[in-house]
Amino acid sequence: MLAGGGKLAGILAEVEPAAPGPGVAVVLGIGVNLRVDAFPEGVAGASLHRLLAPAPPPSAEELLVVLLPALASRVRSLEGGGISALLPDWRARAVGLGGRVVAETPGGRVEGRALDIDSGGALLVETNAGTVRLLAGDAHFL
Repeated sequence: MLAGGGKLAGILAEVEPAAPGPGVAVVLGIGVNLRVDAFPEGVAGASLHRLLAPAPPPSAEELLVVLLPALASRVRSLEGGGISALLPDWRARAVGLGGRVVAETPGGRVEGRALDIDSGGALLVETNAGTVRLLAGDAHFL
């Protein structure tokens, strides 16, 4: 999530296809910069304590009280309608679509233009060799 000219929050999703039982397991990590006084050189970061000043930022616990019910609602949508139930909101909030992207994937480095998110949740990247469907990797939008 971008705010105040920098990255305020991010989500990391790890898929575990070998989970017991049917289907797969997804582990979500959510990070929010509540109080970061300085970011490394070249990093465009934002911190909630600066964005809300002079008011204090919420504590991690206060943030979770708001975040977890919203996350539970999205999980229910996903369980009821699959990824297609989330796609309109996902696309509307997807930073970087239409722009340049570099991704380190299990199959190697992919560079190109981020086109869209497909019905399976993959990032579609237009490269010199054609469109590549990315399901896993570390993507950086330029």
